[in-house]
Amino acid sequence: MFAFLVGRVKFGITLLVVSFLNFGSVAIANESTQVSLLGSSNAKIYGVNYYRPNTGWAPQLWVRYDKSSVESDFKKIHSLGLNTVRVFLTYKSFFWGGSKLDLSGLKKLDHMIDTAKKNDIRLILVGLEAWEGVPAWAKGDRFRDDAIIYKTKLYWAQLSARYRGEQTILSFELANEPNIPWPNIDVLDDWKSAYDDLMRVQLSREDIAAFWVDALSKSIKNIDPDRLVTIGLIQTSIPVGLGRPSHYSAFNPKRIGQALDFYQIHLYPNEGGWYNYESRNGKLRNLAYLRGIVEKISGLGKPVVVGEFGWYGGGKVRIKTGAYLPYAKENAQANWNRSLICVTEGLVSGWLNWGMYDAPEANDISTHTGLYDAQGKLKVWGAKFSLISQYHISSSYKRYTHRDENDWESATGSQRESLALKEAMIKKNLLEISALPCKP
Repeated sequence: MFAFLVGRVKFGITLLVVSFLNFGSVAIANESTQVSLLGSSNAKIYGVNYYRPNTGWAPQLWVRYDKSSVESDFKKIHSLGLNTVRVFLTYKSFFWGGSKLDLSGLKKLDHMIDTAKKNDIRLILVGLEAWEGVPAWAKGDRFRDDAIIYKTKLYWAQLSARYRGEQTILSFELANEPNIPWPNIDVLDDWKSAYDDLMRVQLSREDIAAFWVDALSKSIKNIDPDRLVTIGLIQTSIPVGLGRPSHYSAFNPKRIGQALDFYQIHLYPNEGGWYNYESRNGKLRNLAYLRGIVEKISGLGKPVVVGEFGWYGGGKVRIKTGAYLPYAKENAQANWNRSLICVTEGLVSGWLNWGMYDAPEANDISTHTGLYDAQGKLKVWGAKFSLISQYHISSSYKRYTHRDENDWESATGSQRESLALKEAMIKKNLLEISALPCKP
């Protein structure tokens, strides 16, 4: 039977119990033991974010659902030694009317679940997402509009009832990279504004985020108490090096953590501009920055999964400005991704690569982040990730005590503090990286 328990016991030890498929039944997280979500202290999550190439951008996975392709892809994922797939559920295919789950979409999801089960794969289901369009009822502020919140809670309640106890689903994910919209006070979205005024707005945004996460989590737990719940946090959920006050997502991990079973963070190298492989110093600063983000979340007492990571290889990438990141070989992609795992392995419970396939129709790095190219050829990184998943021996887990408890809040209202926090974090983690047994 699938069971989940997180409890506080004496001496501050967190007990995590997960019985899942053919894994063991107990994992313990404390100051020296590896945290796992798969029921074994040695088991980690290795997987991909799943969408099909050549289905448009954003990908139209569900409206163009192809059973044979999913079956073939999940066999490939299993053959690589990967165990988890993160997939986006959409308004169009699952809840367009806003009152009842769409039966045609559910039949497709049932097929995916059955296919995952046959291949010993767990699913993280994300939603609702706008990849296939947004219905009239959802066009508004989904975090503040009571009518939209009510319908979203209804969606999660119905999905929870249908799949109550389904062990192939590792977790429900409330949203992908949510960001509380900046209020209609443009003059405040500038670091020159009064610190107290900025802090008032930031705390208000955090209040909205915390309420929203709690309400949706309860709509799931009231139906399926054992279901794991998470959310896909963008890097700016930790306010280091913010360009504007509104760049802070306001999904403060310290405030939303009580409603979640584990944290999920997305990590991309954008320190000092998008990383282009040209500088060893740029690589190390990006790794130190990302390690610091993970370290701060890891210190909050719950498992952490890197729900998205990766960088490009096998081509050049057009970015939003119309410029291009220079051509990068597949080996460069593999080396960066291996290094990211190297510097975070002692802090997290797993990694999900952004994309199984390259997506040539994308308008960002997704064009070349896959384990396979768009024609289905295994890339250098795909082969390397497979080896890591099968033979990787993790370093011992370190549960850090969060030493600077107030730094996040002060940084959301001051660019000076936000930049200072980033530089201190990078400096500290450059030293820690230099001492790691793996060499990024």
